[in-house]
Amino acid sequence: MISVPVNVAARGARDWPQALAFLATAVAALTVAFTDTAAGMVHTWWRSETFAHGVVIYPICLWLVWRDRSRLSGLTPAPSPLALLAFAAMLVSWWIGRLADAQVVQEGAFVSMVAVTLWAFLGNDFVRRFWFALVFSLFAVPFGEGLIPLLMEYTAAFTVGAVKSLGIPIYRDGMMFSLPSGDFQVAKACSGIRYLIASTALGSLYAYLTYTSPWRRVAFVAVAIVVPIVANGFRALGIVLIAHFTQMRYAVGLDHLLYGWIFFGVVVFLLFWVGSFWGDAEAAEEAGVGDKLPSISVDADRTYPLPKAFVVLGVGGLLVSLALAASSALSPPATGPIASPSLPAGASGWIGPLAPGARWSPVQPGADQLLRGAYRNEKDGTVLELAVAVFDPRGGAGDVSSAVNLVADRREWSSVTTIDRLEIPASVEGELTAVNRSILRGPIGEYAFLQWFAIGEEQTNSGTVAVLSQLHNSLRRRYPISANLVVAAQRDVPESTVTAFVATLGSRIARCATRSSDDVGDDECALPPR
Repeated sequence: MISVPVNVAARGARDWPQALAFLATAVAALTVAFTDTAAGMVHTWWRSETFAHGVVIYPICLWLVWRDRSRLSGLTPAPSPLALLAFAAMLVSWWIGRLADAQVVQEGAFVSMVAVTLWAFLGNDFVRRFWFALVFSLFAVPFGEGLIPLLMEYTAAFTVGAVKSLGIPIYRDGMMFSLPSGDFQVAKACSGIRYLIASTALGSLYAYLTYTSPWRRVAFVAVAIVVPIVANGFRALGIVLIAHFTQMRYAVGLDHLLYGWIFFGVVVFLLFWVGSFWGDAEAAEEAGVGDKLPSISVDADRTYPLPKAFVVLGVGGLLVSLALAASSALSPPATGPIASPSLPAGASGWIGPLAPGARWSPVQPGADQLLRGAYRNEKDGTVLELAVAVFDPRGGAGDVSSAVNLVADRREWSSVTTIDRLEIPASVEGELTAVNRSILRGPIGEYAFLQWFAIGEEQTNSGTVAVLSQLHNSLRRRYPISANLVVAAQRDVPESTVTAFVATLGSRIARCATRSSDDVGDDECALPPR
């Protein structure tokens, strides 16, 4: 327990309502100013099983403060103008994310702004005591999707290698593998990303509550990151072996997900149980050491400095206004050329565009328009499908490289291989050097999907390059139309045929997809989509 002088406690009782009133006003204003960012983050929590934990992060942060509420009476809330520097940096980060249409950057900046706002109105002493609650709030940001392909590859490689070491015949084809008892697939849900994020968040919380030594905390969090990755390999192996030895009667369908969460719960329990043997927080608490409050020199007659609080509130509001104004100034004008995309006319032995034949369509929820067509090779009759998702900045389109944009609906199509890079032979125009390739199995068989981005005249297969290109264009007050381009071919179509199609028509596809109403006279894009 902390001994607090009566006059200090009495003054704190007067100061805290004022400080919290300023804080509540600032956070409410911040939420209103960045409604789109906050609402998008909350929507992700509700619709995504991977990031559903975001719903409980802020309640946990409040609990961390509440559990040490007795220490609040010994703290002196005071505005901290220094926090405005960090606040300005977060606003710049949000602004950059806005220009680049990088949603995760905007959400990370918003969560950080909320944390810095607490620093601005409650002061340095509050941050020193409750720093972990502020840092822990960053787990509310939905991030980590980029790790899924790596985790899927590890899970597949570990499972297949372990099964082979047991002498069981197994054949692997990308993310699919077959045993004498049946077929298995490493899907996105099997990547272990949910276990990894949950373990990291829980491990961080446990380390903070159990240890006072910084080295023990860091070590435990590191273990909490490594253990679920390794354990997910054993989880997948266990499910495969159970299904194999029971002739596919158990651990198939939805019950393997249940087994997975039970296994994960046991692993986390063992992790925490083993970690408890090195716990020192309770002993430190009894000895009066550990995360101690700084020594505080207070004037019992001084109250919460309202003039300084109003200055911090006013300057913060001005910074937010400037950020929003700058974002608005660099936003596309309401009038001007609008997107007028089309599919290109066939060339070099490719006939089209023809009516699309395959029962397939990409999932591009933020696109303004989605065009589909087919092209047939006049020599051998090979048919390739083409889909063009158009993102017009004047139409308020979403992010062309967003993780929610998929080459196919994952409810019907499952991964056979993770995404890799496929080199494109040098073409006459030489604008595209590589595309992203993935193989999926769906209701009409196995298809290879080649995907890349067009941002105006620039083409790339890198989502990062696409984001940076959008940012660069926005800073130059240029607003090119963007497109997510997908070519689909049956898996047995030779790779050379597909790459030749992209090398021949890829740049024309990009130009036609990103043309505006000022370019409708372009002959190579004269044919309407079918």
